[in-house]
Amino acid sequence: MFGWPAGSSFSPVNEKMRVFKLFIKYIIRLGPLNFFDYLYQRFIKKKKLLQIKVPGLGDTVAVRNHTSDIPLFANIFMLREYNVPLAEPVKTIIDCGANIGLASLYFISEFPNAKIIAIEPEGNNYHLLKRNLKSYKNVTCINKGVWSTSTNLEVINTNHGNHAFMVKESAISSERSIKAISIGDIINEFQLSEIDILKIDRTFINSMRENKKDLNLVTGIVALAHNLGLKVVAEGVEHIEELKLLRIMSVEYIQGYYFSRPLSFEAACYFLTENQISALTENQISMTKAVC
Repeated sequence: MFGWPAGSSFSPVNEKMRVFKLFIKYIIRLGPLNFFDYLYQRFIKKKKLLQIKVPGLGDTVAVRNHTSDIPLFANIFMLREYNVPLAEPVKTIIDCGANIGLASLYFISEFPNAKIIAIEPEGNNYHLLKRNLKSYKNVTCINKGVWSTSTNLEVINTNHGNHAFMVKESAISSERSIKAISIGDIINEFQLSEIDILKIDRTFINSMRENKKDLNLVTGIVALAHNLGLKVVAEGVEHIEELKLLRIMSVEYIQGYYFSRPLSFEAACYFLTENQISALTENQISMTKAVC
């Protein structure tokens, strides 16, 4: 169950010790009972929907087994890729492209008093988002897509998992379309005087290289965030061109396939030990600066 990836010659004893230490770290982060219950549900019971207990959260976290929810959960709660240092107290967070709510849940555990606005366009993801966040009164869920103007959007399945849906502008309203909402709309609707964390979804990141509208949208969102004194987290970075554009915009925190695709526990162990990474977020940031 915890073997190395196929074709790997990775087997030295000292490296296996590193994996063992990483395994212990995962147990510490979730708690022994929670971690082994997670393994039991996933591998023994083989449940379709896992109910995972996470320290700092008042309710279990629901994730879909055998989907991209699993590596996403590991990245956020075990590897803590959103563990970014912030000097000021966090009061308001906007989660653009919230998926099933895992990033919002992590923010809840770190900033329990912050107001969180979680926006997700895809219907199945939004249903699970609502379930995961229903116990938290400081969270508002919105079934719309973030866009530069008020328009209609169509959700596109890229066949890369539940985390990889994209949206495009639609000229007409239909059963398949959803309403768009802009950052300005959110600020006005919720009467926000400040935003402390603005997370940008991969939808815009992936298309901004070829779509000038999306590039302008991301540039505008980042500029607005910086004018408000915010630090920006951009997710879903897959290409060096995207990385360079985001660095030009001075985006502070970046994660995505460019650094690594979502990994199983076994593959994550191999990746971390092979690259001698003990704190993924810090190393991703340093790698970003080195590349650009």
